[in-house]
Amino acid sequence: MPPVIIDVPADPRREVRDSCPAARRLAASVAVIFDGVPPLRSSDGTWSLPTKPAPVSPPERFSEQREVVRAFTGVLVGPDVLLTTRHRVNVRNPQGLFAAFGFAIGADGIPKTRFASDEVFRVCEVLGEGRYLANPEDDWLLLRLDAKPARPALELDTRPLTSGTRLWMIGHPEGLPMKFVDGAHVIDTSERSVLTDLVASRGNSGSPVFREGSAAVLGILRTASLSLARAGAKVTWQRGKPGAPRIARVTRSQAFAARLQEVFAAAPAADVDAVAVAGLGDGAPMRGQLAWTAAAASRPAVQATPPPA
Repeated sequence: MPPVIIDVPADPRREVRDSCPAARRLAASVAVIFDGVPPLRSSDGTWSLPTKPAPVSPPERFSEQREVVRAFTGVLVGPDVLLTTRHRVNVRNPQGLFAAFGFAIGADGIPKTRFASDEVFRVCEVLGEGRYLANPEDDWLLLRLDAKPARPALELDTRPLTSGTRLWMIGHPEGLPMKFVDGAHVIDTSERSVLTDLVASRGNSGSPVFREGSAAVLGILRTASLSLARAGAKVTWQRGKPGAPRIARVTRSQAFAARLQEVFAAAPAADVDAVAVAGLGDGAPMRGQLAWTAAAASRPAVQATPPPA
C-alpha cells in the first residue's frame, strides 16, 4: 500500500496547559535533558536551569520565551529510567547530562523558573543504546537517573501501526518550555521507524509520540520537520515549501522494548510493580514493566558541579 501523505497547514504546537487533561497527565513524565552547563542551586534550596533567549525573532511564535541551553527531550519509562535518542548524547560521558521535569508555561502564563530537588536529576549511567551509527533508524538510548522521580513511568506501545493513525507528541522544541502537538498522522512505517507529519524541531529529539488519546509511548522523535532560517539578523521557523508535507521520523518502541524488559528483569525485586508493555511481540499486553514506588524516592541532592570536559 502506498504511503498516505496528509498535510497539516496550521502550526499545531501549543502550551501543555492548553492541551486536554490526558495530555497534561502525560506531560508529568516528560523531561528536558541538557548538558554543558549544570543547573544552579539557590540559597533557598531550589534550582534554576541554564537558559537564553529563544532562537527566533519577533513576531515568530514563542519568540518571547527562553530556551534551555543545549537541550533535548526524554521520557520516564521506568522508576529511574529515562528514554531519549542516541544521536544527541556523548555516551562516554553520560554523567554530564541533567534532566528536569516540569519546564513549562504555567496556568498564569509564566514559565517555570524554579525547580525543587525532586524535579532535577543527574544521569549516572547508560543502560542501553541503539546501533545508531550503523543504522539511523535504531536511534534510542536508555539512561539511569541518580534517583527515582515521584512521577509515573509510561508504558510502551508496540502494537501494529497503519497509515493515517492520528498522533500526539510532547517535548521541548529548541529547548523551549514543553509543547504539545496534535493533528499529526502516520505516513508510513517500517519495523523500527515511523514516517510522520509531526511538527518538530531541534530539541524535540527524544520527545515521546503517542496514538491520539493513548498513554503508551509508541516511539520517540528522532528527526525534525522544522528548522531555523536566517535572513540578516532575523530568524524564523522554516517550514519548507507551501503545501508540502512536513516529514518527521520516529524510532518505534519495538527498537528498545526488549532491552527495557532486560533492565526491569535485573532490577531489585523491591522496586518492581507490574505495569503493561502494550503489544510487545504478538500485539497482546505483556506484564513485567516497573512502576515507581514511593519508598524508593529518597536520594541525595544533585551536585551543582560542572560536568567533566
